[in-house]
Amino acid sequence: MPRFLLTLALGAVSLLAQAAPPAPATVTISGRITHPKGKEVRVGFTRDYLTYDDVTGGKTTLDAKGNFRLTMPWTEARPATLVIGEEQTSLWLQPGDNLTLTLDAKQFDETVKYTGTGAAVNNYLAAELLRFEGLDEKNAYAVKRPAARYRAYLDSVRTIQLRFLEQKFPKPPTAADAPLRAWQRHQYNFAWGEGLLSYAGMRQFYKLDSVQMSPTDPFYAFLDAPELRLDDATALVSGNFHEFLSGYSNYLSMRSFYPAPQPKKLDPLVPYALISEKLTNPAVRTAARTELAYSYLSNRVAGATELYQRLLTDEPKLNEEDRQVLADAFALAEKVKPGKPAPDFTVTDAAGKPVKLSDFRGKLVYLDFWASWCGPCIMEMKPAKALHAALHERAGEIVFLNVSIDADAAAWRKGMEKYGVEGTNTLAPNDWKSEAATAYGVTGIPHYVLIGADGNILDSNAPRPSDGAKEAIETALKK
Repeated sequence: MPRFLLTLALGAVSLLAQAAPPAPATVTISGRITHPKGKEVRVGFTRDYLTYDDVTGGKTTLDAKGNFRLTMPWTEARPATLVIGEEQTSLWLQPGDNLTLTLDAKQFDETVKYTGTGAAVNNYLAAELLRFEGLDEKNAYAVKRPAARYRAYLDSVRTIQLRFLEQKFPKPPTAADAPLRAWQRHQYNFAWGEGLLSYAGMRQFYKLDSVQMSPTDPFYAFLDAPELRLDDATALVSGNFHEFLSGYSNYLSMRSFYPAPQPKKLDPLVPYALISEKLTNPAVRTAARTELAYSYLSNRVAGATELYQRLLTDEPKLNEEDRQVLADAFALAEKVKPGKPAPDFTVTDAAGKPVKLSDFRGKLVYLDFWASWCGPCIMEMKPAKALHAALHERAGEIVFLNVSIDADAAAWRKGMEKYGVEGTNTLAPNDWKSEAATAYGVTGIPHYVLIGADGNILDSNAPRPSDGAKEAIETALKK
C-alpha cells in the first residue's frame, strides 16, 4: 500500500485528534480446526511473478485442541494462501485484519468460515471457490467448440463470475472490500482474455486443427475490449494478468510475421521489442520484459542470453530481487547448456529403492519431468507409448527415465497405473524443490531433457514425444 506523508501546519494541531489512527502493519489469524490433517499452519504469498514461488508470511502449529493464533507483518492488500496441514484455501489480507477461522478438515472447502475484521472478503473467497469449482476442466472441454461458441461460452462464464462478485458486495465499494473487488475483476477479465488468446494453440495441441488460426482473424477483436487495459498497473497483483501478458507477446509475434509463417525458433528479441512498444505504462513494461527474459532463460530458448543482456541495459533500475532471480536463472542456463555434464541426482523407484541418473551412463537418457495432476503431461502419455514402440529395436541403447514431482506418492502410483506410464518410473522427494527438479531448473511440466551416453547434456529443453522427440533421439543415436 502506498504510504502518504501528511504535512500539517503548526496551527492545525486540532486535526491530529480527529484523524483516524493508522492501521497496524500486521495481520492476525486465529481459530480452531476440527479433524486436522497436519499440525502446521502457514500463510504464504507470491513474492513476484518471475518464479511464482510462495513466500512464507508467517507460520505456527496447532495445539492439542486444534487451536492456533498467528500474527505477522503485513504492509499491503494482497492475495495470500492459508495452508493447514495438507490442505489450503485462498485469502485476501490487508493491514489491520484480525480474522477468526473455523473449519472441519474432513470437509475443508465446504466448512471454511471467518469472523472479525476482514471476514467479508474472505468469506466471499471461500464461497467463490465452491461456486466455480471444476471450471478449469470445463474450460478445457469447451476448447472443442467452434470459435463463436467458445467465445460465447467464455463470455457467459465471465458474466456469471462478475455477477457473483457484485451480488456478494452489492453496496458501493468500501475501504475494506474495494481492493479485493478490483483484484477479482482483474482476475476474471484477464482469465477471459487469456482463455481466448490460447484457443487456437490449444486446438492445435489437442490436434483439432491442422492449421492455426490467422492472427488477423476477426476472432481476435476481443483484444480491443476496454476490460483488457494493459496500461493499468493495478492489474500487476493479478496472476491472470501476467498469464495474459505472456500469451499476448506470443500473439504479437505471430502477427508481426503474418502472412509469412512464423519461424520455428523465434528470436526472443522479437516479442521483447513488440511488448516494449505496446506497453506504455513503465511498471507494466518492466514486469513484462522481466518475465519474458526469465521465461526464455528458464526454458533455455536460443537467444535468451542476448535478451537477458538487453534487459539489463534497458532496465538499469531493475530491483535487486528481480535482478538476482534473473542472474540465478542465467547461471543455471549456462550450467545445463548442451555439452555440459548432466547434473546427477537421486530419486526413488516404486519399491522405494534409490535410482541415480549416473546409473545409466553409457546409454542415451530421455528424461521426463511430470506429475499425475498435470494435464499436458497426461496428454503426452499416448505419444510417449508410440515413441517407445517406434524405437523398440534400439531399446538397449535408450533409457526413458520418468521423474514425477508428485507431492503424494499414492497419487503418483495411481497415475502410473491409470495412464500406463512406460519406462523407468521414479519419484523425486520434495517435489518442485527436489534435487532433480532444482538441478535442471524445472519451473513447468512436462519438461524433457536429452542426455548423451557420455553423460553430457544434448538438449535441456528437448522436444516432447508429440513434437519431434523421435527425430531428436534418432539423431542423437547416430552420433
